[in-house]
Amino acid sequence: MPTRNAIDYTLRHFLKVAFPNIRTSVMISNDDVRAQVSDITVGFPLMSKESFLKMMEGTLPAEILESPTGHSVPAFRISGKKELYSIDNKNITLHFDLLTLSFVMLSRYEETLPSVRDTHGRFLFKNSLADKYDIIDLPIVDEYALLLRSIVKKEFPDLQIVPRKSEFISTHDIDLVSRFGNAYTNLHTLAADLLKYRSWRQFRISVSQYRACRRDELKDPYILSAEMLLERDRAAKRRSLFFLKSLRAGDEDATYDIFGTQAAHLIRTVESGGGEVGLHGSYPSIGNSSCFTKEKIYLENVTEHPITQGRQHFLRFDVKTTPTLWQNVGLTDDYTLGYAEREGFRCGTCHPFPLYDLANDIPMKVMEHPLIAMDGTFYQYQNLTPAPALQKIRQLQATCEAVEGDFILLWHNTFVWREFAPWYEEVFCEL
Repeated sequence: MPTRNAIDYTLRHFLKVAFPNIRTSVMISNDDVRAQVSDITVGFPLMSKESFLKMMEGTLPAEILESPTGHSVPAFRISGKKELYSIDNKNITLHFDLLTLSFVMLSRYEETLPSVRDTHGRFLFKNSLADKYDIIDLPIVDEYALLLRSIVKKEFPDLQIVPRKSEFISTHDIDLVSRFGNAYTNLHTLAADLLKYRSWRQFRISVSQYRACRRDELKDPYILSAEMLLERDRAAKRRSLFFLKSLRAGDEDATYDIFGTQAAHLIRTVESGGGEVGLHGSYPSIGNSSCFTKEKIYLENVTEHPITQGRQHFLRFDVKTTPTLWQNVGLTDDYTLGYAEREGFRCGTCHPFPLYDLANDIPMKVMEHPLIAMDGTFYQYQNLTPAPALQKIRQLQATCEAVEGDFILLWHNTFVWREFAPWYEEVFCEL
């Protein structure tokens, strides 16, 4: 069951989403949970421990409520009353528990429970409450918050609420900076155009790219593709974040040298072009403080300024250790939390929110910016073609806008050329 601190944490985020410009406060005593919104009081009932255990199993019955966004959202009724809420003067009492599920989603509490992980040690979507209650396509925390807003506005229409402006944030993980390298790599990648993709046209394009790269390593397709992504983001006037692996040749998981010419050029190009650079924590770094600290120092040596933003390679994340590691080394903003195999709202929100230290039962200083969609999810995990993927991405973007949250997309610089060209042109460029 959520503790008093946990409920306070959840309710404060909840109120920030619902009433971004209104003075609010939280009052908790024993099982009585109330929020003050201007001069209005709202009471929040909480489910029993028995109901909580059933919810975590996915067996607690939920009713369907219509949210102000037009979505149907499941919620857990607490009282026997049929109404959504009751009101007495300026005191509103809800008859549904909107906080307990919200805490589980925000804190990632469910990821502390025993479950089968994938080959990369990642928590699986199929084991989540988002799957059990079919809410992966709904930012359930935000939907609940706007439901609360609609109740308060209905009863007190003079309350002036200024909506938060949604933002499209384009992010790019730089797993590779060069397609061409030694003789074996060059032979392998060129032969793939003929043997794997059976494309003479692509082979001729690749040969041309190889020759250009031989003359100037900064003309490598993966460098050029990162520059293309940056230019598209700049033209669309959206934030553009590039996460680089900060390793040296010989380090575990190193695919390029962060001090090499290509990486340094890319960093200069991004920052001079209005983009931002963050740390792409290596595969083994999720629970390794010395490893992560070294990578952060390397990147800061190249950028010559502090690095405060990050995302883990392969979206690897351990709720028990990774957030603490981030906080201890000075990261303030993370962009990791999305499922590799499923697009949607892993955390139940598309608003930035502080991560929660479950071991010490306190909010953290690290702000999470939930990942909503990734290129590889549709291509690698779901075997979709560009058209349905674009449709799904647009639906998610519209949902983020409806709840005044941020739509965060991950598009790799390796997802531009060859077989990925239609995806770049028909999905990313269309966005």
